[in-house]
Amino acid sequence: MLYCMLPVLTVLILRNPFVGLVLYTGVNIVRPEMFFWGGYQGAIVFKTFIGAAMLSFILKPESRLFSAFSSCEFWLIAWIWLALLVSIRLSPYPPNALAYTYANEVLKLGVLAWLIYGLLSTEQRIVRYEQFILGCFTLLALWGIEQHFRGNERLEGLGGSATTDSNGVAAVLILAFPLALNLALHGAAKRQQWLGWLSSAAIFLAVIATQSRGGLLGLFVATAVFFLYTRKKKKMLVVAGLLVALASVFTSDAYMERMSTIVADEEERDFSAGSRLVLWQAGMLIFSDYPLTGTGFLSFPVAKQEYRDKVQNADEALLEYSFRGYKVGHNTYIQALSEGGLFLFVPYALLIAGCLWSNRSLRRQCQDRNDHNLVLLLNGIEAGIIGNCFSILFINALTAEFLPVQIMVSRAIRDTLRKSPAG
Repeated sequence: MLYCMLPVLTVLILRNPFVGLVLYTGVNIVRPEMFFWGGYQGAIVFKTFIGAAMLSFILKPESRLFSAFSSCEFWLIAWIWLALLVSIRLSPYPPNALAYTYANEVLKLGVLAWLIYGLLSTEQRIVRYEQFILGCFTLLALWGIEQHFRGNERLEGLGGSATTDSNGVAAVLILAFPLALNLALHGAAKRQQWLGWLSSAAIFLAVIATQSRGGLLGLFVATAVFFLYTRKKKKMLVVAGLLVALASVFTSDAYMERMSTIVADEEERDFSAGSRLVLWQAGMLIFSDYPLTGTGFLSFPVAKQEYRDKVQNADEALLEYSFRGYKVGHNTYIQALSEGGLFLFVPYALLIAGCLWSNRSLRRQCQDRNDHNLVLLLNGIEAGIIGNCFSILFINALTAEFLPVQIMVSRAIRDTLRKSPAG
């Protein structure tokens, strides 16, 4: 059916590139494909949507064609892409077969960032874009809940290329959860508020269903940050209690036992949690030996083997489990430091920290407009960013696309607010 609709959708995109941006973003949320080009099944859809959107964007004389080039976020994404290529080129190990493929995902992300910043030039477009993103993530969450009850208990393989395991599913859903809370608490109409509560419940339950410990912690962090920002704290506390009560239906004894290992002592910690501490040690040892450009993107499974005897406070069984050939670092920041060195870590850290700092500066300038629609939306986006940044402490998500997407949207919101009459 989608293939049959492609000619009509292409015409719509060529008339309005914003339609292409929206459709392309949505397809990346709900389809388990490679970002930008797509896999064998969905490649034509991906190429059609992004190609038509780019063509329309370039040909429209009123579009902000080169506006992204004035955005530091755009250039930081370009720097990350260059750093990944440099790390592969200078790697002391043979490159991973997929290293260049995944590194070039960041280049494709730069194309999407160019479109986002160029097309999200009005409050109406920004709000519509984020509402569409929330709708797609809600569908993803509902699909996940349905899969959970049909046997895919931890939602493995649900969603796009960055969400191939349950931890990645949880991390990306956390980006959307505060958006749902914001719509529920601050929606302009009752219908919007009810949709917000539906989205909140679906996303919350889907994150719980992943059984991801890092996801659960990230969910709590995102919720706490949003709680600090919202003025409707009493209402949010009531609803949070209802969501927790609803989630208790999903929480079996096995689930509670798994979550208890978050604060377990060394004797009670399972291999999955314990191995992360071992692998993080190995990653920092790699970084100390290769501080500038690392050992090469996706080289960690090979590079870590030289540091087995240098890891402290680990018994032989845990070392055997941790240093299996397929084991990665399970920490995005340590992944950046060990595989790409400071040349990669610095732009990645600046991309995140710069967004949070600039948002803080904007709030200080807009203290008299705390109830502005875009300020409220920015609060939800930032809470999701912080929760996601916490979740990726426990997974490799260096090339995950939706964190930078929300960072670019944050930039568009700040510029729109500053250019508005009240700004």
